[in-house]
Amino acid sequence: INNKRHGEQLDNALLWEKYFLQYMKTYESEWFDVKYRAERSIEDEIERESKSDIKTVLISYMIMFFYIAIALGRVRSIKYILVDMKVSLGIAGVVLVALSVWASIGIFSYMRIPTTLIIFEVIPFLVLAVGVGKLF
Repeated sequence: INNKRHGEQLDNALLWEKYFLQYMKTYESEWFDVKYRAERSIEDEIERESKSDIKTVLISYMIMFFYIAIALGRVRSIKYILVDMKVSLGIAGVVLVALSVWASIGIFSYMRIPTTLIIFEVIPFLVLAVGVGKLF
């Protein structure tokens, strides 16, 4: 087996696997339970999972922003609520954590290190927890 990493042969193989997976989804047999998998299945799953987790990551970052603003702030009067709540500190903390995650993904992508589900599911929450903890 010669698995090509680049070029037209790789594109043809990926296209063939795509049509193979589409065909196997609709294939039915009276006698067998058919299970199928292709080499591209892992990449397809990573892409699908990373797109579905974007909402969860954004919601968690917004919740942490409000937590920082409320926990570090001391409201003396309604007139100075934006100053007392430390909104700018919350924004800066969450933005710094988000930029750190994006920078690490960019560096590893530049070095052509393949991504896994850990990068999209675990790392953003871990960095968020550590980064917010350091603000206190």
